[in-house]
Amino acid sequence: MSSEEIISGTVKAAFSWTEEKIKELVKSFKERKLAFIQDPETIDIVKEQLKSGEWDLCQKYLRDDKLKLLVQMGLTLRRLDTNKNKTSLNSLRDRILRKHGQKGLHIAQFVQNKILSDFIGSYVSTGASIEDLITDVENLLNNLEKNVLFVKAGDNPEQLLKDIEIKLTANVPSVFIIFARQSAYENGATLKHSLLEKSFSNYRIEIKQEKDKLLLFLFKEETWE
Repeated sequence: MSSEEIISGTVKAAFSWTEEKIKELVKSFKERKLAFIQDPETIDIVKEQLKSGEWDLCQKYLRDDKLKLLVQMGLTLRRLDTNKNKTSLNSLRDRILRKHGQKGLHIAQFVQNKILSDFIGSYVSTGASIEDLITDVENLLNNLEKNVLFVKAGDNPEQLLKDIEIKLTANVPSVFIIFARQSAYENGATLKHSLLEKSFSNYRIEIKQEKDKLLLFLFKEETWE
């Protein structure tokens, strides 16, 4: 067979693909990325989350495919937790850890706790550009250890305040997030009052407070100047 015949056949094959066949190929590719989960019911829950308003919000500010997948995993973890499906919840956590490491699991849990969507909601209200949002959302997720403090019940609020000062001085992040919930809520509330009393140069504090959850966003003012 001549090269011309091969090319002609390839072109004809490409044009013969129906829209339905293309959709099937796309679906097959997406499902391969979810194959590590192995549980069909959990995979169905992942697909359900892709129809949610929260996913629609978050995916607008993500370019990295791995981060998109981990956000989907975080939304699924929350759904499993809400449904009190502990077996599937623990199984998915273990599989995320094996596939994407500790960093990947932390990103998924960050989303599970609804911190990412709260952050995006607060950041959008600043009037930042889409490009700034994409850059800072992906930077935040890729550097959680530098940009996020998860308060624990046994922490000393005074020491936490010193640690925050050191991180802000050393890293100068565009946003720094403090998260406390349940048994750590009281420590988080104490830290909140200390932060409000202390002035951090060029940082504005925004507070999101619920019954058992406290979020503090420290936004660097000059980011949007």
